[in-house]
Amino acid sequence: MNRVADFLAEDHRQIDQYLAETIQAATRADWDECDTQLTAFARRQEAHLDVEECFLLPALEHYTGPLPLFQTIRDQHNAIRSLIQSLKDYAYNENLIDMLKIRKVLVAELETHHRVEETGLYPLADQKLGDAVEGVILRMADRLNEALE
Repeated sequence: MNRVADFLAEDHRQIDQYLAETIQAATRADWDECDTQLTAFARRQEAHLDVEECFLLPALEHYTGPLPLFQTIRDQHNAIRSLIQSLKDYAYNENLIDMLKIRKVLVAELETHHRVEETGLYPLADQKLGDAVEGVILRMADRLNEALE
């Protein structure tokens, strides 16, 4: 995979599946499985945000300088982290109703965030990083793999 857009958009799909499995377990009142899936979702989502903040954004800023888009992405990352923490809190208390409410907000935030990244950030990265794109993808892939071990 030699495009940021392909690599990270596919990661979005995989992360979304963890969230779906978390909610499915909660609706069955299988709280042990919910905890397992939520832990996997949160860990994978945090790793994804981390590689963007540690590798992708700094690489882009090297080529473009700071852009308002980059701060928008960072702000969205913080909102996502906060929503995930709320989801964890509700799951810990086995509070399905509030989990479903926060999931709705989280999904809306993720959809907006994915749209911004997949139509703005990732194409910009593929365009501006040029020959450096493969190295950035390799570093991101290594970090994602480390985080999931």
